[in-house]
Parts: sequence; structure tokens; C-alpha cells
Amino acid sequence: MTLQRSPAAGSRDAALHNLLDACIGLKKGDRLLIVGEPDESFYRGALAAIAAKAARYRGAEVELVEAGPIQGPEHFPDGLKALIAAADHTLFFSRIGAAARFLRLPGPGAKVVSYTLDHDSFSSLFASLPYPFLQELHDAIVERIALAKRYRLTCPNGSDLAMELEPGSGAGARSPLTPFAVRNFPLMIVPPISAARAEGRVVLTLALLSTSTHVYENPVLPLTSPLTLTVQGGRIVDFAGEPELVHRVIAHFDRVGDLFGGDPRSFSSWHAGVNPGTFFAADAISDLERWGNVAFGSPRYTHFHMVGGEPGDICGSLFDATISFDDEAIWRDGKLAFLDGEEGRRLIARHGVDRRAIAEPLPIGV
Repeated sequence: MTLQRSPAAGSRDAALHNLLDACIGLKKGDRLLIVGEPDESFYRGALAAIAAKAARYRGAEVELVEAGPIQGPEHFPDGLKALIAAADHTLFFSRIGAAARFLRLPGPGAKVVSYTLDHDSFSSLFASLPYPFLQELHDAIVERIALAKRYRLTCPNGSDLAMELEPGSGAGARSPLTPFAVRNFPLMIVPPISAARAEGRVVLTLALLSTSTHVYENPVLPLTSPLTLTVQGGRIVDFAGEPELVHRVIAHFDRVGDLFGGDPRSFSSWHAGVNPGTFFAADAISDLERWGNVAFGSPRYTHFHMVGGEPGDICGSLFDATISFDDEAIWRDGKLAFLDGEEGRRLIARHGVDRRAIAEPLPIGV
């Protein structure tokens, strides 16, 4: 395994400020529920306990509990819901938070799932890039998308996918984005963008993964060569590639479709990362499940939700895309082109972000 340390370091104190103060908005006297995992196989380094100590130092009342992964959002424990309802804010260092990212949880305040999985990521630019900067960046891109009439996505491997959109403003108009109910920290990605009427092809590489919505056996299917999906009207109508690989992929799609119901050929949505500080400190292939829970924040990475209902249960990976909305490239060759425009430059200046540190996406293990 080849380790890839972040070339742009942050600090744990900066990350804690970013998480507790800027993202959650924690105040003295607030009740904060922190949900960790029972073991350190996924989240490592006692990060939940570290956050709890820092929150108590700020004068918050903290309850620290443990909850492991669940089969799906429909299995979210009632007892944990009751604890969330009684808290002012909830912070997840647990995969149960990702499973609930579209679930309307009770309680008045912020619900946040952390995608910093270890000390390397928590002490890097990934966790300390100012949350208000990322929030404004995210909101500006979402506004562009919501008002667009069309998108087109291409990549060096030959992907070419397009769809006409309903603008998200005005009476009766439907936004093409599906908003998150649980925030991600660091802020990493725009909400899923509809592919309900998408036409074209996408060329997937690396592996098929779970979307983290449901837990099921053998969610990872490595792609030993490129896999081309032909999409018509938001459905996959053809798989192309090495014959043996195509056979295994079709069986995988059918199996997952049988597990959770819905259309095993649905191609429901996709999104791309907006956090140029995203990095993964190992080769992706060394642990694809952990990698998939971090790398999605990188502008290099676009992923697709497939099989069943929104947001689907199989994730397909594509790299270094150019993605345009109404002919304006928001991502270009895996870089966040929006930051090179006038509005992006103003955001960088207003938040005092080091432009050199975010000029190129950081290593993500591929």
C-alpha cells in the first residue's frame, strides 16, 4: 500500500473550530448528541471522543453514544431518534448518519455526519478549509444548477450524457436537485442531480460500490476494464465491455435489485464533488468501501446512483469529467472551473483562502 499524505496540512484545532463552531453553530449550554461506532474498523482514532471533549470545553452538554451501520434508513432505531429529538444538535461519526442523509430526523438543530475518518484527514486541509467558504461555494453552484435548462457531462473515456431540465424556480417548477436532510462535514458535494430523462452513455471505471443507503453483502464489484452504460430516459438499456465483466455486472445489478425492489436498470441521479481539499491517504483499491465514503467530495470524482428508487443502491464511478450547465462549465477535466470565474475568485478573496492550496485537487488514491 502506498500512503499519500496531504500536501496541504491543517490542524486539529482548526478542524474542531470548523466542525463545532462554523458548521454546527454550537453555543454554550447547547445539548449535543454525538453518535460514534462501536469499533474502530471504519472511523479510527477516537474522533467522536475528541469532538466530545472539545464540545464540553465550549460549555455544551454532550451525550456520547454508539450506533453501528444499519441495513437502511427504514431501519433507523426509534431509540436513537428519541435521543436526537431531545438534543439541540446531532453529530455522527458513524455510517448510520450517511444512511440517514435523506431521512427527516426529529429535533430542532443541525444534523451533521462527518466524513473525516481518521487523524490524517482530521488534521488536513480537508477538515480545516473554512466551512463558510465551502457553504457559499456550494450554494452558488446549486443556484446555477437549479436555474439551468440543460446539462451535459463528458469525460476522457468517452462518456457523453445530457438531459433537459426543468428550472427550479417559479411556481410549480421542480428542482433537479434532491436536498440532503443531514449535512456533510466537511461540506463536500452538491445534492444529487436528476437523471430521470438522461440520454447518452457513461464509461465507469475502478469499481461498482454501494451508495451507503442500504447495507448488503458483497457491495464492491471491481471493474477490471471500462464498463460502458447506454442510458435512455433515465434507464440503462445496454451494458458494454469485456464479456465476462458484463456478465458479472448484470448479475450484480439483478441481485441488488431483488434485494431492495425497484427497477434494476434505473439510472436515477448523479453528483460531483466541490471540496478541493478532499483527499484519501491510501490507494483506493486498498479499501474501496472507506475510499468511497471520502473521495466523493473531490472535484475529480463524479458518481452515479443506480438500481431501485432514489438514491439507488449501486454507485458507479467516473473521473475527471467536464460538466456544463447551459454551456457554462462548472467542472472541467476534474477541476472545479467555477473557482476560476469571477464569482469564484470573489469567494476565495472574501474568505482569505490560499488559492495555491486549492488550485489542484488533492490525491484521492486513484
